Amino acid sequence: MIKPKVAIQDSLRISRLSLALATLVAALITVQPAHALFFGYNQQAEAYKQQGEAAQEAQNYDMAINYFTSAINCCPYDAAQNLADLYYVRAIATDATGQYDRATRDWQASHDNFQKCVDQAQYNPGTNVAYDKEYADDLQRMINWRSTENPNTPNYMECGPMKRFATPGSVRVYVDTTEQSGFSYDLRYLIFQAMYQWCSFSGSPIRMEQWSTPEGAHIIVQRANAPGQIGFGAGGQTNNQDSVNAAGQDIMTKSFVRLTSPSYNSNNMSQVDKNKLYNLALHETGHALGIGGHSPSGLDAMYFKAPVLKLSDRDKATMRMMYQ
Repeated sequence: MIKPKVAIQDSLRISRLSLALATLVAALITVQPAHALFFGYNQQAEAYKQQGEAAQEAQNYDMAINYFTSAINCCPYDAAQNLADLYYVRAIATDATGQYDRATRDWQASHDNFQKCVDQAQYNPGTNVAYDKEYADDLQRMINWRSTENPNTPNYMECGPMKRFATPGSVRVYVDTTEQSGFSYDLRYLIFQAMYQWCSFSGSPIRMEQWSTPEGAHIIVQRANAPGQIGFGAGGQTNNQDSVNAAGQDIMTKSFVRLTSPSYNSNNMSQVDKNKLYNLALHETGHALGIGGHSPSGLDAMYFKAPVLKLSDRDKATMRMMYQ
């Protein structure tokens, strides 16, 4: 039977349309960057990531690790940017459970994926990889440092320069309460609660006194309110002012602490936000009292991304040794 001419033309049009659609789909798949494949099409991976972050904020680190692992397993192998971020957050959660070696492997995987983003930029002129390079460089330094440290020693005195106040038994603390650069009285109370942990353990050499003005205070605490006041990737920053005593020793005379906070007061802050501020105050107080470096252990308040809300035995032992 002879096929009608109209049917033949319709068939040809359908074939051409199918070919065009197939070509378009292939082109879209070819140009989609890895991060688009992850966040644009793999909603399950993004859901796992968000669940992991929620579990981590609730300090349920084992659950967070499981969610982050599920997200990593959903990622395509070439989703370097997203794998870098996921290995990074899983490393923090893993360190918080005391699994030092496993966390180190995650830090290495995060570094390798950040570095992959930097390396791939040479094939994409104009791509801004400053963020990736900063993290890759920082992680390489940290990995090198971790290889020389032992997270299980009684203290971490060897992990950085240690300084001290001349009169640790009378440290005057001023917390700014102005709306421009300070904290409301309820947040000021929360910050003091965190700071006083360094005074309240057995054998602590530190005694603090609330001071009403910055003049005469040894520690001044303010809210970060402008770009550049806090270093890259950090939530707080402490700078020490030193002098040399008659014996030629560097003695701290003043510490300036900056903390990030969503707002001046706690009206619109969640409990997670308050915990983060408490954690920052606890950590930065350690620096303000003279701890110059960081602990390699995620169980310590002086770990560089410490999620904890109380001092460890190593934190306490280090402070005792500094001022003995």
